[in-house]
Amino acid sequence: MASSSARSAEHVPAPSPGDPNEPRPSGPLAARAAHETRVALRRMLHALRAVDDDNELSPTEASALARIAKNEAATASGLAAVEGVRPQSMAAVLAKLESRGLIHRSPDPTDGRRQLVTLAEPGRAVHEGNRSAREEWLSAAIAGECTQAEARTLLAAAQIVSRLAAPRRVPEQRPSGERASGERLPEQRRAR
Repeated sequence: MASSSARSAEHVPAPSPGDPNEPRPSGPLAARAAHETRVALRRMLHALRAVDDDNELSPTEASALARIAKNEAATASGLAAVEGVRPQSMAAVLAKLESRGLIHRSPDPTDGRRQLVTLAEPGRAVHEGNRSAREEWLSAAIAGECTQAEARTLLAAAQIVSRLAAPRRVPEQRPSGERASGERLPEQRRAR
């Protein structure tokens, strides 16, 4: 049985969304927080991908496999949309996953032009193995590098990041190389 101090260290109440009367950050503070969060999340994603049990999958293949496992999309076009890639690119990714026996593709019974994508048992094993390896690595890193107060801060930060990434806040996918305003980036203007 865990001691009461161990239980209290593990149980951390969820932080509230913040005091609605507290001023919101703007200008340099919001910009710095955005930059530091983006850089930290990118580094964390890179570290987590390096831990995967099956490093033979490209990041795009691993991401597609994870989305299929979570039932985020059932068709190639749906996966392309959520990944923000062209349907032709997703078709190539799915062909590789299928050739390795990680997914199944079958005709959609309601629309013969579409194919439904499901996870094969080996694909589920790869996905679960990668997820477990990442969680074990991160748990060991937190236990070895952080104080209890820092671990509680990480829990609070994770909830804040999740709130910021909620579907109502995430912008619509736009074609790669396009700014939020819809303006083409300089290198794409030249390529036209």
